[in-house]
Amino acid sequence: MPQPSMLFRLFATLDRDRRLLLRVAVVYALAGLLHVLVWAIDGGAWAGDVSWRKPIVFGLSGAITTASLAWALGAVKPSRVRSRGVRIYVVAMTIEIALITIQRWRGVASHFNSTTALDGAIFQLMGLLIVVASVPIVRWTIAVLRDRTLDPERRAMVGGGLVLLVSGLVIGMALTQLGSIGRIAEIPRLAAAGKGLVPAHALALHGIQGMAVLGWILPQFVASAQRRVSLLRTATLVGLALVTIAATVGVLP
Repeated sequence: MPQPSMLFRLFATLDRDRRLLLRVAVVYALAGLLHVLVWAIDGGAWAGDVSWRKPIVFGLSGAITTASLAWALGAVKPSRVRSRGVRIYVVAMTIEIALITIQRWRGVASHFNSTTALDGAIFQLMGLLIVVASVPIVRWTIAVLRDRTLDPERRAMVGGGLVLLVSGLVIGMALTQLGSIGRIAEIPRLAAAGKGLVPAHALALHGIQGMAVLGWILPQFVASAQRRVSLLRTATLVGLALVTIAATVGVLP
């Protein structure tokens, strides 16, 4: 097991953008864990539109995703554009998680809530923030896939993970729109379809961690670098296929 001093030395070797992402990931994780304690004290159901599940899940999921981006940025050349993208992502995601948390403390639903003008405005802002946070991620994905100076194995691993993450973001936007339209227009089938996309959204969103683990394991069992690249590309395609299947099953009546 790595010693704390070793982890600190490793952290110190990272560039400023990646260190910022890791610091923010720790804050998100602590916020999520804090609400586990709040839930244990306050009680209440785990499921439902108004539950402590929301700040817990979004805090921990945001932490994992942000830490994964810190890992992925090791394959993106440092630049002012990259640094600006990191700041945009951090601001947008921090406000997003804060709004979700605030809504739970107010005792109201954070998603698909248009009960009052304030609640509706908050939900619309949350949707906009996700779009804003997604833009840098898409740019980083393109940069990794187009960079032919990168080691092919690293490009396949990081690029594949980012592609899965982007697909998760797209599904997240789709489920938000379906859910919103379904509730506003009172079309239960659309609302149910939006909710049915949640598993596919989660699967795709965290596919990047699967690619990182696979990229770490493969060299221990597969000697050929060319073969490892092929397996990583296949894993990306399989991941996208599984996400597609989950999305299709989720929207079927």
